[in-house]
Amino acid sequence: MKTYNTYKIAPPATSAGNRLAPILKLMLASRHGHPTHHNLTSLTMKMIRTLLLLAALTAAFPTPRAMAQIYVTSGAGNSIDTANLDGSNPSTLLDFDALFGNARYDPNGVLFSEGQLFWTDADQAGIYAAGVDGSNPRKLVDLIAVFVDADRPVGIVKSGSQLIWADRGALYTVGLDGSNPRVLIDLRRTITDKVLFPFGITVVGDELIWTASEVFEVGIVRYSFGIFACGLDGSNPRQLIEYSVETGRPAEHGFYGIVAAGTQLFWADKIQGAIYTAGLDGSNPRVLIDLRATFGGPRYDPEGIVVFDSLIYWTDDQTNAVYTAGLDGSNPTKLFDSPTGDVEWIAIAPSSVDPGFIPERLTLSWCCAPL
Repeated sequence: MKTYNTYKIAPPATSAGNRLAPILKLMLASRHGHPTHHNLTSLTMKMIRTLLLLAALTAAFPTPRAMAQIYVTSGAGNSIDTANLDGSNPSTLLDFDALFGNARYDPNGVLFSEGQLFWTDADQAGIYAAGVDGSNPRKLVDLIAVFVDADRPVGIVKSGSQLIWADRGALYTVGLDGSNPRVLIDLRRTITDKVLFPFGITVVGDELIWTASEVFEVGIVRYSFGIFACGLDGSNPRQLIEYSVETGRPAEHGFYGIVAAGTQLFWADKIQGAIYTAGLDGSNPRVLIDLRATFGGPRYDPEGIVVFDSLIYWTDDQTNAVYTAGLDGSNPTKLFDSPTGDVEWIAIAPSSVDPGFIPERLTLSWCCAPL
């Protein structure tokens, strides 16, 4: 009779270990002369034990936890900086002076999608892209070469195979490879009788929602900040939230980055120094986190904002730091200071596998006889 070895497994002392027990019993039964054993060939037994081991491991050990990385644009640093999701190890990923030559740079909106970073640059009037590891940095669209007056891009999002960004007086779109750049919707007296200057932008289902200001007088900028919406194709433009201010008076609100999560919108208000929230239809707008009241200090200028794993993350270009809090405003925390002394907009890139993941208390010895 041929002798077989078995796998040696020390299952975790958890419910997963309990799930593993019946499989181990079956393996032991085959080892100690279970009646069905004599009716199977040596090769079949090897295959069965291999499949049993795979089933055991699947049942016993969860999927490795995901890691994620924060990316922030830095105008003062002419860079895109990065840090771990918990704020540790902040460093510079893309140094624009070193990559593109010494010049004025003003990176604003930043987006992660399909293994790529995409960002806007107002001083260079361009849409840029690079690998999430900083590889292959390049300019996708030279706005001045393509458009007459699209030269101050700010927020950027992805919808399907298209990038959509906010620029003064319009929303624009282009393919992920930089192809077919065009105006999506002209905001010069489209929704109101004034020219809208959009800033932050987010995708909610089949709609775009963005923050914007208005120009009240020719040559004199008077801000009345609001939140607006339209279809992904630019159809049905309308105003969701309006915060009016009389001409000649200082603005009371300064809406910038905006993001949606669940049934809520979240946005940064630079003038109020606060994170706001409202329903997706603009209902019940209110302060979620008053930053001065929460962290102390004279002034806060929140700008970029993103939601990841049921938490809000935002940048503040007054304190030059990145913060986080729960979707209900709970546990507001400062994560890290900018490594270049400036932060503007923010994106988060998840990673599917943690390379440091090693299942605990698992020991194996190969069981099959040589083929």
